[in-house]
Amino acid sequence: MSDKVEDLVQSNRISEAESNIKIFLDGDLRWILMHIEYYVHSARYIPDAFMPFPHDTYSPSSPFSMIRIFDGENLSIQVSSVSPIDFVSRMAGKTVQFSGQKEFYRLLSGRPMTFRQWQCDRICEESDFMGSACRFAEPAELVLGETLEIDGACQAISIDKITSPCVYVQISIPSLSASVSVDFDAESLAYRELHPRNGKAARSMFLLSTLRNIGTPDRAEVIKKLALTGPFYQRWYAVRELLAIDPAAGAEIAKKMVDDDVNPSVRRAARATLDFLASKAKEEA
Repeated sequence: MSDKVEDLVQSNRISEAESNIKIFLDGDLRWILMHIEYYVHSARYIPDAFMPFPHDTYSPSSPFSMIRIFDGENLSIQVSSVSPIDFVSRMAGKTVQFSGQKEFYRLLSGRPMTFRQWQCDRICEESDFMGSACRFAEPAELVLGETLEIDGACQAISIDKITSPCVYVQISIPSLSASVSVDFDAESLAYRELHPRNGKAARSMFLLSTLRNIGTPDRAEVIKKLALTGPFYQRWYAVRELLAIDPAAGAEIAKKMVDDDVNPSVRRAARATLDFLASKAKEEA
């Protein structure tokens, strides 16, 4: 299933990929629990035993223990466990995250889980993140025998009520419209920050900061080129780095962004930055 879904997503045949995922989830998934139980019991006799999966995750501050069964470029399959005690004692719930992915949940064991649900305007290249907020939606429920689908480009969920230890499988594939995940404040519902899901863009942003800190003679020219291409968040990140080393060059690109950039958040940030620079120059005059 994994190779076929990866290929379908790669060729933008998302509806076919979703159909294959649903067929998989509607099948007999007891083998997942049987495999996990086998390796857990093995650990009693082999202290350093590990499961043959990409990796597992446990954090004392998180209510979830997760095992990633498959971790591909366009598909991830993970199994999570959570108990009522861990949920109550560790769940902070300060951030609402719209993952930017299509997510499918299937309960493998336990009583029904109730989720709090939020909505936002669909995430895309033209989204005005800095001027947006999320809003509450109807609660969602995950019960044995049913699949819960979430479009992470406009929907987000978090556990609201759990009455028994639960184990569930989560399958994620990219959303065609969203190249980022977006965080909102769980109390004010206001925008907080975004995170690129594009690995190449994320590496470019890391290199931009490194280039600025290294201080090579041609760093401004290199950063200037990256401010004119790529995803909107990479363009603005490059302008911020350029402003730190060459304010005049950074301001020149910011002026163009105010009028021409396709993304409203970039236009808004560029205008705010220019207003700040003008105010600062006036104070120093």
